[in-house]
This record gives sequence, C-alpha cells and structure tokens, in this order.
Amino acid sequence: MYHYDPTKLSAPIYSEMHDLERIYQEKNEDIVREKDRLHKILSITFPEMEKLLSSTDGDLYWNLVQEFPVPKEVLKYDLKSLSKIVLQSTPKNMGILHSQRIARRLIDLAKESFTVNNLTYAIKETTYHAHEVQIIDHMKLRLIDEMAKISENLPEIKMLTSIPGIGLKTAVCLTAEWGDIRRFYSSNAINAYIGIDLIHYESGNYTAGDHIRKRGNSYARKILFKAVLNIISASKYTPTNISLSYNAKKQSSGSKGTKKIVISAIHHLIRTMYHLIVNNEMYDTKMFLAEH
Repeated sequence: MYHYDPTKLSAPIYSEMHDLERIYQEKNEDIVREKDRLHKILSITFPEMEKLLSSTDGDLYWNLVQEFPVPKEVLKYDLKSLSKIVLQSTPKNMGILHSQRIARRLIDLAKESFTVNNLTYAIKETTYHAHEVQIIDHMKLRLIDEMAKISENLPEIKMLTSIPGIGLKTAVCLTAEWGDIRRFYSSNAINAYIGIDLIHYESGNYTAGDHIRKRGNSYARKILFKAVLNIISASKYTPTNISLSYNAKKQSSGSKGTKKIVISAIHHLIRTMYHLIVNNEMYDTKMFLAEH
C-alpha cells in the first residue's frame, strides 16, 4: 500500500538532498563512535579534562584536548601563556577574562589529576580521536550548508523554519528524508511512512496498549523527536500549538511515559507542517493558538 502517489515524481533536488542527508547521517554515526573512543582514552590520559567546559563538544574543547592530552602538558605553562593558548584555540570571539578563567580551571584540573607514566601511545591516540571528531563535525556542518544552499529556493524550508523551535538544520534534513511532502495523501500517510502510526491489538478479553509501528524512516523519526524537544524548549518564549498540546497531555497523563507524549506531539507537528506546506502558509502563532 502506498502512502503517497507513486506516479508523482519529485524534482531532482529532493534526490540530491536525500543523498547528502544520508551521508550526514553516516557522519552522525561516525562521530558518536569517535566520541566514545575519545572518552575512553581520556579516562586514561586526562579524565579531568571532561570537566573543563560545560560541554565536551566544539572546537575549543577538541583543540585543547589535542594541545593538552595529559596533565603535565598543562603544567608547563603559567596562567598568562595558557590563557593565550585558550584564546587561540577557539574560532569564536572570547574575552581575556573568560580565557583566564578557563586557563585557571585547566591548571586546577591538571593538578588534581594523577600522573601516569608510559603513555606515549595513549597520548597519540587521544590527539588522533580528538582530531577525528573535529574533522567529522566540520564535515557535518559543510553538508548542512550544502543542503541549505541547494534548497534555498524550496518554499517549504521557509515554512518549516517559521515554526518556533525549528531551525534550518531540522528543516533541510526533514525535507531531504521525506522529499516533496505534497505527494502524500494526508498527514496520517506521513505518520505511516516514517513509522509512528499507532498499532491497536485486541484478542478476546485482552487489549494491548497502543504502540507505534517503528517501521519506515528511522532517521526522520529521530529528527522529529529532537524537533519536538526543541519546540518545547523554545515554548518558554514562543509557545506553539505543539507545545500547548504536549504540556496539556503531560499534565493529564498520570503514569503515561514522556516518550508517548512526545510521539503524540510529533503527530501534531506533522499535521501542522503538512498544513503549512500544502496550503503554502507561514506559521502564524496567533492563528494556531486560537485553534488549539
């Protein structure tokens, strides 16, 4: 059974985006593995390094790991010299006071760390994995930029990003995964296509709880799951019909798990996206909240 018109051909741009998106998803899987390897080797060479910044992501962190794979490399420098290295390790603008705070924190962590000898190979492995993570991350950014560039004339990209909480990356990745959304017969057909349609099972006196099919496009499911969480996060400043529906279900759910509520919000989000694109509309907060 088709969820869309099989005779309706999508424009070549969607195929091109789909190819780039699949490379992007492969790089996502690669970076998860590399980050895991980096975490494991850092637990041997300099475990305290992971406490340095609020996140173990970004060029600043990866550059500092490559510069200081072991504590003794940090302790070669005074605060002023170390602060200068911190400034040189980030492509972003950073104030001197901020760099000094990071440098001071780095020195404190290096002093806390145990000294382990004979780590020549482990040091090389640490710098290698930090560099690999950085390369893959930059490649992911270039892929998003390329998808954004070739899709800049697609009207649905602007429509999707008009929804508060939906960024350009989410919009281009979703479009790349499901192609021209107008070919689907309904929003329910999209649910089935990506595998979040509900299955209801009854046999005699037994009734199983509803659950999603989980067949179809797993990448689109992951993108939509994260998209809903971003919409919920953004709702503090810009509420939407999706966030209101999510919050209402969460308050009345009792013991229902958060995952089921998110799936329900995904259904709501898909209906909203489908409506916008099919009707060639931008998201209007007042209109959608009034209908809620």
